Amino acid sequence: MVSRILLRRYVTVAAALATAVLAILVPAAGTAAPEFDRAPLVRELNAAIADEERALQLLAKSPPRRETARLALDRSRMRLHEILEDYPPPSLPGLVVGSVADARNFDESVMKDLATPGSLAKARKKIEYALRRKHQASGSLLPPPSTGGSQCSDGRDNDGDRLVDARYDAGCTNARDGSEGSPLTCSLEYAPRGSLYVVQGTCSGVFFKVEISAPQGAEFNTKQPPVVVQDRACWFADARTLDCVMGDGDANPGHVLDIRWREQSGPATTMPLKVWITDFSGRRQRATLEQKPSPPPAETPFSLGKEPVAAVGTFNGQDVCPGIATSFTQTSEWLAPGTGTLTITDATGRKVSGPIKPGGSFDVRGVFAFRSGGESFSESYVGKITGNTATATYKYTTASGCLSTYAVSFVLKR
Repeated sequence: MVSRILLRRYVTVAAALATAVLAILVPAAGTAAPEFDRAPLVRELNAAIADEERALQLLAKSPPRRETARLALDRSRMRLHEILEDYPPPSLPGLVVGSVADARNFDESVMKDLATPGSLAKARKKIEYALRRKHQASGSLLPPPSTGGSQCSDGRDNDGDRLVDARYDAGCTNARDGSEGSPLTCSLEYAPRGSLYVVQGTCSGVFFKVEISAPQGAEFNTKQPPVVVQDRACWFADARTLDCVMGDGDANPGHVLDIRWREQSGPATTMPLKVWITDFSGRRQRATLEQKPSPPPAETPFSLGKEPVAAVGTFNGQDVCPGIATSFTQTSEWLAPGTGTLTITDATGRKVSGPIKPGGSFDVRGVFAFRSGGESFSESYVGKITGNTATATYKYTTASGCLSTYAVSFVLKR
């Protein structure tokens, strides 16, 4: 690393001397200097970002790898220091110079914090700030704007938040978005599954960090790492707080959030979770997530089988129609041969048919006429089969409107 730095320094000095000699020998033509090549600078900034992210990952381990993280931060600090020396003002935009200088100073401060016991939380906060500043500098060095582009792909900071285009600006849904100033909105769902917490959803634009706070009385299982989509580093700040630094818009173009972690003991609580979303400028917004209602359990397919089943029913009701008893017992045959249709044949031979649902619910009906020429009547059974019993409401209705209603309990003789 040192030899690479020294070699680059000598090349830079030689280039500077050559430029000075040319300036003496060749009179100025009065034309503006050509745009400098931004690609090497962006590569160096992205390498410094990678060093910083690596330090964060090392500090998220259990136990934290402090010394190795300091080495990664030292590499980052040296890269930033060289950028400031190799590209002195006014060769760089002021935003880039300020962001790089801030990030370098925070890297130096973090290295001191890591040498001090009990300062890990402070060190992480500074690393997060340095990372955001590096991303802001990198975003400001996008290719010069092209005519006719949308705000989210024109290379400019249109809304003045020090963030440029869809990779970093939370106001951009995608590169075709016409405005960098749209508010960041997130649609998140929370569903405890046994001892597992699951938070899923998407945001309208990119986001930098997610912080999740446990409900009152709950504690997260800090010994089992969380599973997170498109994160750069995640750690438990304590037994009740989970923090995750996320990837930029290139790493997470769909702005997806999917985090899963476990409860310390017992099932995950159904009480609300508090979630904070931070964008690349440092703005935070809070959401309170209620438990997503669990879908009803799927009913297992129900079948009486292919052979008729004897059913003894006890009817109890109110005698409304003349000649009908208020209570009686009746034997019938039930058949549902896997077709989804239940047929009930009573002791007189009358048959009523209707659908049987997968969970055993049924609704069977029939219309009949007396052989003696009397008025017609209808019958219906609406109920549910559970194991070897069934309960239903039986209705007997004549054409003239006479109605008898019975509560029926059946015993199935399989």
